[in-house]
Amino acid sequence: MHEHSSARFICDALDCVPLGVVSIPMTKQEKKRLSAVLRATVANWQKLLEHLLSDKEMLAGVRLKFRDLYREIDESTDPSVALEAFLGELPAPKKAH
Repeated sequence: MHEHSSARFICDALDCVPLGVVSIPMTKQEKKRLSAVLRATVANWQKLLEHLLSDKEMLAGVRLKFRDLYREIDESTDPSVALEAFLGELPAPKKAH
């Protein structure tokens, strides 16, 4: 088991639960189904990403939309600082009720 650094979770293989939450462990069958869904999802995302990256017009639009960010990253000695500053300016996600 290990603690995930970006959120307060305890994870063991496919079993991840928020700290302080009691849960019923997944059965082998549930783990197999979840694993199959994750594998299919990754394959679909890979196909989508390949399609998006092959679309030169779309890539040019992305580059244009984020030109200020690209300029800051290009001029920065530490690109992660520029990216973190940009991400810090994004609005917080809406909470589901």
